[in-house]
Amino acid sequence: MRRRLQSGNFSMIYEGKTYNASYHVQGGMITVQTAGGQESTQLGGLRLKVLAKMLLEQLIRTGRADL
Repeated sequence: MRRRLQSGNFSMIYEGKTYNASYHVQGGMITVQTAGGQESTQLGGLRLKVLAKMLLEQLIRTGRADL
């Protein structure tokens, strides 16, 4: 049985700036992508939106997210 690919776009305000990213979920992993980079992690007990925002925040803090 094939799993449906989940994907979408979202925004987050961090320190007064708005950041945009996309995400996709496949094979038990979530990947968040910006023009500057991407981060992935396994899906766990946290909600999808919470994980996506955590990954985007990590991209922002490491300088790999564009406004």
